[in-house]
Amino acid sequence: MLAPDALLQNRYLILRPIGKGGMGAVYLAKDERLGNTIALKETFFEDELLRKAFEREARLLASLRHSALPRVIDHFTEETGQFLVMEFIPGDDLEEMFKERGGPFPLSDVLRWADQLLDALDYLHTQEPPIIHRDIKPQNLKLAARDQIILLDFGLAKGSAAGMSQASATGSIFGYTPTYAPLEQVHGAGTDPRSDLYSLAATLYHLLTGTEPPDALARASAVIGGLADPLRPANELNVQVPEGVAEVLRKALAIHGEQRPASAAEMRRMLREADQTIAPATATTASSQATVIIQPQDSGEPVKQTTTTPATHKSEATVIDTPSNATVAKAHTATVVEEKDQEKDKEQDKDIVREMPSPVAPSVAANTTAPKSNRLVLMAGGIVLLLVAGVVIYAMTVGFSSDTAGSEANKAGIANQNAAVQSNKQTQAGTASTEKRKETVSSAAKPEAAQTPSPETGPARRGVLPRAEQSQRPAVRGERLRRP
Repeated sequence: MLAPDALLQNRYLILRPIGKGGMGAVYLAKDERLGNTIALKETFFEDELLRKAFEREARLLASLRHSALPRVIDHFTEETGQFLVMEFIPGDDLEEMFKERGGPFPLSDVLRWADQLLDALDYLHTQEPPIIHRDIKPQNLKLAARDQIILLDFGLAKGSAAGMSQASATGSIFGYTPTYAPLEQVHGAGTDPRSDLYSLAATLYHLLTGTEPPDALARASAVIGGLADPLRPANELNVQVPEGVAEVLRKALAIHGEQRPASAAEMRRMLREADQTIAPATATTASSQATVIIQPQDSGEPVKQTTTTPATHKSEATVIDTPSNATVAKAHTATVVEEKDQEKDKEQDKDIVREMPSPVAPSVAANTTAPKSNRLVLMAGGIVLLLVAGVVIYAMTVGFSSDTAGSEANKAGIANQNAAVQSNKQTQAGTASTEKRKETVSSAAKPEAAQTPSPETGPARRGVLPRAEQSQRPAVRGERLRRP
């Protein structure tokens, strides 16, 4: 173990140890060059092949970039061992948060964390070569800012150097934690991406039910002995867990790896589909919830009941069964008693409501209790009124267009009449002009007729007028009268 204030590489100052194991230790340190806090992981490898494998994987981990993974900053070797410099994530891990809560986490939170972790595992498993974490558990999960889950304690010779032991900040000396490790990892038969899916499913099972799942070795022994698998469905331990989610966890916790989801991406899709079928946790009429925790019979501790009652009367009970000898029968009995009490309260409230006068006006009360059929009729009537209004507006539009066309036709007729009147006037003027020319011609022809000799009077002599005209014409001075 390194003492506080030890300086490595003339850069990393040891502040204090934060974890240790049989094969290494983890320290909280300060980067004197950059001034930030880091996590410094030390491993003890005496074999030269293991040292080289560690260096290869350190370079590979330093190239990873994912929001759910801490960043690897540096690696180096000193006399005491090999060191990996990583980003330090402050705060409590989910195991500590679970102990503080004293019960399971909300379903929505756990499913959101599961989605983020499966995305990170898909990123790790698709690297070349694939990176297998091999130690997923609540102690290796931290909740950072903006509700981002962080997967810790990966990278200590967990990649291509399979079978290598590791130390962690949470004491998994053998490179895994038996409660969360799959059977092939316990037997040392080799691991693959589906091994991480088993560990993640065991972790989610614990966070949702408040109960650690039985380890894979105990389950396999029971099955081989002809007994039932001791793993109980998650929705039996916590009724808030939907059956679809419990089924995904059961499949991922299969003893044989080939029966688990083929990849992190597939398990992520399965959980999303199961989440979409979940009914809303809070309906239009919320329900009172009773949480009943049954302790083992041999523990001597009393049964603890925690009841929260919103302003509703429909009762739902959340039964959380702790491990060992606790029985579901007691939980169901306590639930039934709780539901009966709620039903009695409901009947009393109904009686009080019947006796109290309604402060609401009759019309308002009638409207609030109107059946759905009346609402449909009102809606249909409104639609009919809209249709009628549309027809009236259309008819008015068509009539206006007809009136406009008629007025245009009247204007055209008046213009035609005016043109006809002008034509008649021009015709009459032409006729009058013709008559006037005829009179002028006839008047010009009359003197010529007067000068023409008549057969009765004989040839006219120049200067001699007829008798009739002579008798009527007055005498003119100097004019010589002539007798006829």
